[in-house]
Amino acid sequence: MIKVKSNEREFERQLEDDQKAFDKAIVKAQNEIGVLLTNYAKTHHKFKSRSGRLERSIKYRTSRDIVETYIDRAMAPYGPSIHEGYGKKPPDPFLEEAVKDNYKEINAILEKHINKELGL
Repeated sequence: MIKVKSNEREFERQLEDDQKAFDKAIVKAQNEIGVLLTNYAKTHHKFKSRSGRLERSIKYRTSRDIVETYIDRAMAPYGPSIHEGYGKKPPDPFLEEAVKDNYKEINAILEKHINKELGL
């Protein structure tokens, strides 16, 4: 029989350190993913760009567990109509397509940052 002697306090400290490292990794990954998705959406769309305002209005924000790409309506109030379609114009869902087309890269970014921060 193998007995393992553990120090509960040390174990809890290690868990706290790992949680901090994980949280740090997620923040770094979210920012890299946000840049990836906005750059992709800005360059992979079907609409004809005239002034470049719609492309510049594509931004991202993060919260604890999400990266959200969005159109800044103050910069391009017509952006949602282009994205969702209007009248006889079909939608151009460039924000969703950015996520779909970069799914593997998103997972690779998450894995890279988590492994680096946790020393795996």
